[in-house]
Formats: sequence, structure tokens, C-alpha cells
Amino acid sequence: MKKVIGYLPLDDRPCNYCWAQKFLRNTSFKLLMPPRDIMGRFKIPAEREKIYLWLKNNVTSMDAIIMSMDLIAYGGLVASRRLDESLAEVRERIKFIEELKMLKPDLTVYAFSILMRISITVDSPESQKYWKHIFEYSKLYYQIEYLKQLELKDRIKEIESEIPQDLLQTYLDTRKRNFTLNKEYLGFLEKNQIDFLVYAQEDAAEYGFHREEQAALRKLIRKKELLEKVELITGTDEIGTLLLARYINVVSGYTPRIFVDYTFDKGKFFIAPYEDCCLNISIEEHIRLLGGIQGAEADNADIILLCHNSEQKAMDLFTSYPVVFDDTAAKVFLKKFKKYLKIKKIIAVADVFYTNGGDPALIELLSSKKYLKFISSYTGLNTTSNSIGLTLGQASLILTLKHDRKHIEELLLERILDDCYYQTLIRPEISKKIISHGLSPLNLLEKSREYEEEIENKLMEYLEKLCLYEKTSLKHFSAILPWNRTFEVEIDMNIDSE
Repeated sequence: MKKVIGYLPLDDRPCNYCWAQKFLRNTSFKLLMPPRDIMGRFKIPAEREKIYLWLKNNVTSMDAIIMSMDLIAYGGLVASRRLDESLAEVRERIKFIEELKMLKPDLTVYAFSILMRISITVDSPESQKYWKHIFEYSKLYYQIEYLKQLELKDRIKEIESEIPQDLLQTYLDTRKRNFTLNKEYLGFLEKNQIDFLVYAQEDAAEYGFHREEQAALRKLIRKKELLEKVELITGTDEIGTLLLARYINVVSGYTPRIFVDYTFDKGKFFIAPYEDCCLNISIEEHIRLLGGIQGAEADNADIILLCHNSEQKAMDLFTSYPVVFDDTAAKVFLKKFKKYLKIKKIIAVADVFYTNGGDPALIELLSSKKYLKFISSYTGLNTTSNSIGLTLGQASLILTLKHDRKHIEELLLERILDDCYYQTLIRPEISKKIISHGLSPLNLLEKSREYEEEIENKLMEYLEKLCLYEKTSLKHFSAILPWNRTFEVEIDMNIDSE
């Protein structure tokens, strides 16, 4: 009989809502999720009362629940950054968690909660300007208050004068409310109403408000003797997938052994944009969260994680753009990649050479040499931690659930088209066109349909060039902008492999 996992993701974006279903398709585990039409969308919060009712009606059929506390408390990630509801109101919303194990005593409950990013949501050109100011304000505040870099006082006053006072105060009040709740979630662990809890740090930096919050949480976790039940990790959108992998590893009796190698070894000590720890530390955190161990020898590993990184801090493709995508680093990666083919392990690629997009030079080189068929999972989207966690989580599920090659190739093609070709090459081009039409790529409202056909056609052009596609026939392909903005695309495809 199939194990049934109830899955309440962070929101309805593809990386949170769709990918989990694809990862577990045709396996020995059944995934139950709330209907997508009650999950909210972008700035519209989820219909929480309907989600609570759905959960209560289905919980007795579940063996486990993996749930986002931000979905339950606020209605999703973007809603969690707003102050629409008071602390008292949100406390009332999460009380139903106490009932879950009353309804199903042997239920396993994994939960994850986001530590708020160090700035606001960007949904317009104006908010993008204030995002930059509040991001810098957060870093300066920490440097002055905790590192005593008093020479920065004039700069923080200058930045503060550029931010509307009500906007800054609302941000600080929202942060205070969310952090108070995050501390209170430990009570669910103490009462065994939640079995395992992850605190995930959204977009941050080496310095910022989050440092004080993380330190306070760690102190409280130690005081309550909950170290074995809590993880604190950098990242956000990958956490649901990692917890799925963790639960399936536990019930299947697997402890994946993972060997890690880098394009540039010295680059693992850099902190990527939107991260607060070095690359190698982030990888260690993600391996630990999925229930794996990092090994010293590739021959003894189940999974080889190849991290395509830069020799220096990664460029953010959402704010900058290279003159040319040079293949020098890709050739270094390829040289290392080839030596692992002989030992026939699951190969996972974390393409973190850039932030917010994969490296086209890498994909084109691997495709031209016909090496894509040796890769099991690939991710190069959004932040470094997102890419690490999602490719590791998928590789772990491939190991445990024994995905067939058609399943693997379908997901691999989707990821390459999305993370590398859409995010890195198509998105900047489409965004420029949208701006020339007097619109904002940050919020297209009802206009997104006008650009989806063009995006789909461009993706098809890239698909036809990939070596994997030579031995497949395409049964279905679609691409939409699910949040009516260009930041993410939702690709769905079905192939027949020879």
C-alpha cells in the first residue's frame, strides 16, 4: 500500500506546488495537496479557512504531513511580508495544528517556517528602489549595532531619509511579528504536535537583521533542548522538496552518501548574493537536512554533487548581465565531470556559477559533447541555496524511488529550459520588450498572456538544439507566466523516449 504524504507548500509557484507532484509521480508514495485554486497567487493570500477544512477532511488518510507554517499563518510567502493581520489574529489561525495528532495519533508532522528576508517584496519599479534601500539599511544597522562600525552612521541616516517612514516602520513591525511567532513555534515541538521543524532564511546577506534573530533562535533551541528536532538553514523554495526527500529516506531506511566537487575549489568559500554563508557551508546544511551524509570518496557515494561555481562571488543575472557567456569555466567543469562517468553514480549538478540563472556555456558544452544523458538532476534557478537544495532533493528521490530514465529526462529538460534558457537568455529579452511597451515585467496584471506564446516558441527553439531531444518525441509542451510577471515561468512537458 502506498504511503500518503500531505503536502502544504509555501505557495503555488511551480517550484513549490508543481515540482513535488512531478518528483513523486508513478512512485510508491502518494502526494495529497490542497487544490491550487485555494492556494492564492502572488499578492493574493491563500484561502486559509478552506485549507484548514481540506486538511481536517483528509488528515486521517495521511501517514505524514509536510507543511509550510507561512502558508498556514499568513497565506503564503509574499503574504508573510505584509502586516495585514496582527500577531493575535495569526496566533488564532495556527491553533488548529494542535488538533492534527488528535485526529491521527500516529501522524508524522514536518514543518518549515521562513525567517524573513532583509527587505520587502518587489512588485513595481518603485518598490524595487525601496527594496535596495531597505536591504542596505538592514546590513548597515547590524554593522553599526553589533560590529560597532560607527563610521557608517552617516550612511544609514542618508539611506533612511530615502525610505518612506511608514514603509520602513511597517517592514520592521512585520519582521517583529513574524519573529515572535517563529519563537513560539518551538512550543509545538515541546508538545510533540510537530516532530521536526526547519527555520529557513530567505534572501539575506552576510550582515543584517536576520543575524540577531538567528542567534536568539539558536539560544532558545539549546535552552529547550530541541537541537535534534530543529534545523536552521539558508534557503526557501527548496525546503519542501528536501523535507519530502528526508521523510522518504527515513521510512525507506536510506542514508544517502553524497560526494561533492566544485568547478573551482577556492570558490566554495565565497558568499553568493542573497546568502549569508559560504557555498560549502550551504551544501553541508542541505545534505544534513535531507538526511544524508557527505563522503570523502566518490567511489563510495550514492550521489555525486557537482557544483558549477565561479572563482569569485557569483554575478546576479537579475541585476547585472555579462558581455559574453565565456566557456572557460565550463571546460574546467567538463574535465572534472568526465572522470566521474567511469564510476556510474547518480550525478546531480548545481549550476551556481551565476545567481538567478544557469550558465548557457555549460549546457551548450555538455549538450554538444552528448553528456547530458549522464546527468540525473540539474538546477540553476534563483539563489544558490535554491539550486543546491532542489538538485540534491531530486537526486535523493531518484536514488530512493528508482525513477526511470524517461522520468529523469523529462524533468531534466524542464529544468534546463527554465533555469538556463528562460532565466538567463529569454527573460532579459522579454523584459526589455515589455518595458518598451510601457509595462512592468514585475507585474503584468492581465497582460501576461500576450507574451506567453513568444516565450513558448523561444523555449521550443532551444529544446530542439539539446542533444537529449534527438531521441525523444514531444507529446505535450506549454509555458505560462503563473504569477503574471517574468520572474518565473511554468513549463510542462511530456516526452516519449526511444
